[in-house]
Amino acid sequence: MAQKEWKREEMKQNQGRTEQNQRKKVQKKTGYRAVLAASMFLIAASAALSACQKSPAAETTAQTQAAEETEGAVSTALGAADRVLEENGMLYLKYRTEIRSLSKETGEMKTLCQFDTGDENSTFWVYGGGLYFDRIQAESGSTQGTELYGLYRLDLESGVEEHLADLTDQPSVLYASKNRLYVKGYNMNVIYTLDENGKTAGELSPSDTIYGEIPAGCSELFNGILPYYTEQFGYMPVQNETCLVIADVDGSHPREISDITNTSSVLFAKDAFFALLRDGNGNTQCYRYEVSDPEKRTLLYETAENISLVQYQDGYLYLMENQASQISTGKYSFKRIAADAKADAAANAAEAQNALFTVEEEPGMTNDFSMYGNFYVTGNQAYCQQFKDYGVYLGEKTLDDAAGGEVTLLEPVLFQSPIRELGHVEAQSETLKSADGSRELGSVYAERLLFDGEGDAVEAMNQTMQELQASVLSAARTDSMNLDTEMSIDTAETDRSEEEVLPQEADAAQPIYSMALTIDGDDAITYLDDHYVCVRADGYEYTGGAHGTPFRQYFVFDRETGARLSLSDVVENPVEELQAKVGAAFRELAEKTNFAFESPEDLEHTVADGISYESPFYLSETGVVFYYAPYEIASYAEGFPEVTIPYSELEMRIALSK
Repeated sequence: MAQKEWKREEMKQNQGRTEQNQRKKVQKKTGYRAVLAASMFLIAASAALSACQKSPAAETTAQTQAAEETEGAVSTALGAADRVLEENGMLYLKYRTEIRSLSKETGEMKTLCQFDTGDENSTFWVYGGGLYFDRIQAESGSTQGTELYGLYRLDLESGVEEHLADLTDQPSVLYASKNRLYVKGYNMNVIYTLDENGKTAGELSPSDTIYGEIPAGCSELFNGILPYYTEQFGYMPVQNETCLVIADVDGSHPREISDITNTSSVLFAKDAFFALLRDGNGNTQCYRYEVSDPEKRTLLYETAENISLVQYQDGYLYLMENQASQISTGKYSFKRIAADAKADAAANAAEAQNALFTVEEEPGMTNDFSMYGNFYVTGNQAYCQQFKDYGVYLGEKTLDDAAGGEVTLLEPVLFQSPIRELGHVEAQSETLKSADGSRELGSVYAERLLFDGEGDAVEAMNQTMQELQASVLSAARTDSMNLDTEMSIDTAETDRSEEEVLPQEADAAQPIYSMALTIDGDDAITYLDDHYVCVRADGYEYTGGAHGTPFRQYFVFDRETGARLSLSDVVENPVEELQAKVGAAFRELAEKTNFAFESPEDLEHTVADGISYESPFYLSETGVVFYYAPYEIASYAEGFPEVTIPYSELEMRIALSK
């Protein structure tokens, strides 16, 4: 659907390419990636010796080198950066723009690295007393265009941050071990050697990497990074053009796992790996495969719900059951099932009735549950994101309380929505029916912000937000009816035999319409001081096809009067002056990013001609922002192109305190 689907896609793009888009690109470049993969690190020499018939002299040299590596080895983290890393009694996790550490002993949580506006981060790793991470910096004025990619290290003791290298692309995975740092991304695989201070000292050639041992016709998995798998688990999971392949750690004895064609649904452990498969009825089945005998598999769990594999720890498998709605609040349940070779599916079905953690999204927080740092088990402790009072916390509980028990919310809060300062969000949803009530056409979900307090100003602002909600609900009812009428006419006018009915006509009884309006906790308030507030409402309407139509409105309120302010209430610059400023700003953006349909010169004229006091705008911390909807001046993929005119360049009618 709707707004949420579009919004979540945008958020993922800000963090890095979505897994789905990356997977599609990588699959198209399978052969190229196999060549690039040869630029990574050589795994344990003892394993390689068993497959390569080296001379006694070569064996002695390799054994000596392996011994030296072991003696000087520095501990590396365990886990996955897209969840949680663990190293030397500390947990490391990312939420939004911050990478944090958590002491398992004291419960103290610290912010290690915070990314400013305009900066992004994709991944990180912890090794040898350092936090390795990437930083993506958009050039000034750029929205999605020209970006600079860099690799950095933060000394965890001194707090000193150093730039290590420039990168050619955005990394998806970092991993460090044995004085080597692996950087993997789409169209990029680089291995650096690290000196005694943890700094990059050079690059390794393809002949010095484990990738030279990949079986013929195979390539690295999209998820994770090969050296981590081979070092931590002692075997080599790769893929060919059709399915998962399990080889020995040196790449020998490759065995196809023909029933696992989607390698992103697999979780690997030392003696076994786990996979999710679909049966003929649409149910999801979870199987355990033995590494020593991959043909042997055990059914662990079966469900009609949408689940994903999260973690394997001490004989238990942890699952996330996702009941996220496309247009409304969702629910995430984290469950534990037995996963040893003797596990019983029936017993697991009973065990899974009780969730370790349940996370229910609230109105106003529908996009704030992050797939980063959302769950981790270590020892007898389990951690999971939790919602409370428009804040996102890291919750902690013991596994002794697996069937219930109290969850402790750790401070400081991971994210606190400014909505909490203003009021609360309420939602209304409806199932949309055909005129005769016999068929379900779709659904609509609409939120509204209610300001707390009393008085005429509060009442006026609440009335405006209520009218917005009502207009969306009304539009959804009308549009769904019209769509149903159009489809009925098209079907009636089509003269085909029953055998020639198109698939979309066979599914005509299925709901296809949806509309949503959200006041999201992350982006809902773009400006706030004691006198003025700017509220953002995001919408999305889907009527079939490849994607729907996003829409957006901003509301600038005078908090003392409750009035909604227009552009002419905010600035007193002549329209001609605004046209020149905004047109020039969009031209500069187009020159940097080439985002628009037109040339920069033509775009400047188009924008300038269209700017008026009625133009859509909003207030930010730094200036007045002018924006366009998708398809107005650029493609759908560009989202809502915008430029900011600094307050210092404008003649303001209102006095802003920020």
